[in-house]
Amino acid sequence: MRCCDPTFKEHSAESRSGEERRLVRCKRCGEESGVVIELLRKASMEIEPRKPTYRGPEDWFTGDVWIDPIVEPDAESVLSVISVHFHPGARTAWHAHVGGQILHVTEGEGLVQTRGGQIETIRAGDVVHTPAQEWHWHGASRQHYMTHMSITQGSAKFGLHVTDAEYEGVDAEPTSDGTSQSR
Repeated sequence: MRCCDPTFKEHSAESRSGEERRLVRCKRCGEESGVVIELLRKASMEIEPRKPTYRGPEDWFTGDVWIDPIVEPDAESVLSVISVHFHPGARTAWHAHVGGQILHVTEGEGLVQTRGGQIETIRAGDVVHTPAQEWHWHGASRQHYMTHMSITQGSAKFGLHVTDAEYEGVDAEPTSDGTSQSR
């Protein structure tokens, strides 16, 4: 029998032969519910070898781009973490992520733009948060290499390549589906 609101529950743990047993204890009255809420097998640390670097696909990028996979989606998670290395002037095509995207610039200087927005300069240490389904592009500036960590959940949809004129901020603006229209 539970005597209090679940928000007042705490866990007390007891270890036995590689398993962890958690019981619910009420913070208000101190009574244990007597119910084991979960048995967890203690996981051991796992070190994975570095995965090979690969060239960024031509339908996703303009210019020389190299990708180092860090965390890849699997049956248990849609999380993806990659380190992306852009040569000067290299950039993504217009694209949007189902679960949004976080970029952490680790080296160099780059550019980023959302649909209808201004081109922004990003530098080492900057963090860019792009909401789910927001069409955008990012890449290195003309004079600098740029590397960023990309953290996403779920798939991405890629549209048209960013033209040189768009990259320079003088031409067209993409529509909601990643195609371009004149300003």
